[in-house]
Amino acid sequence: QFLYPPQSALLFAPLTVLPYRSAEKLWDWFNAIAVIGAFIITIRFLLRDRFLRIRYSLVLALLTFAPPIEKLFYTGQVNGIILFLLITGMAALLKKRHITSGVLIGIAATIKIFPLFFLLYFILRKSWKATLAMTTSLIILFFSALPMFGWKTMTTDFINMQRDIIVHGDLGYLVDSTSLFGSFRAGVQNGAFDAIAPHVTFPRKAIINIGEVTHKYGTMIAFIAVITTLWRFRAKTSPHDMLLD
Repeated sequence: QFLYPPQSALLFAPLTVLPYRSAEKLWDWFNAIAVIGAFIITIRFLLRDRFLRIRYSLVLALLTFAPPIEKLFYTGQVNGIILFLLITGMAALLKKRHITSGVLIGIAATIKIFPLFFLLYFILRKSWKATLAMTTSLIILFFSALPMFGWKTMTTDFINMQRDIIVHGDLGYLVDSTSLFGSFRAGVQNGAFDAIAPHVTFPRKAIINIGEVTHKYGTMIAFIAVITTLWRFRAKTSPHDMLLD
């Protein structure tokens, strides 16, 4: 099932002119270049202090061996492209290129919906040019795909699918998910608690249900906390504050 916004398919369409294996390899190269590019931009443009550059260079080098990066290439995820667009968008914002920043993050929000939160970020920062550029790019990409997919697919079907994902708790807990809750759920299903205490019978279903509720409402509380923090420190202009944001 295609879980991304329908208009994001337009960004992948050029790959369809190639044979499958060639497109697969090209996509892997895109991801590799995007991840490396995001790391370089983070170090060179978001960090001005030499010590921080060295420290984060080592941290980012270690992150290339992390499971999410490995899974990025193993499953052909889009997260490398998303990371590059977001980091480049933030670097453009620091360089006062507000329109470029808004367009880049608007493209990212076309591929996955979570970068839509940056629209609120721009508003809190009173970056009206970035806000307008992001909104405009979203509208243009939406209506560019409308003749191909139709209004129902672009609106009702997509909204219902996202609602089902959230309501039924399917968000981020697949057994092979690399998220924290995905790892927790997989551990419970595979008997991790049984290994800790072999003579105790753990109610796996009850534990997973408690985890689902904690995950859902904990994520909501965390989101509110992030928004509150951004609002309280909205006057900050340091690039380090931007990186922490």
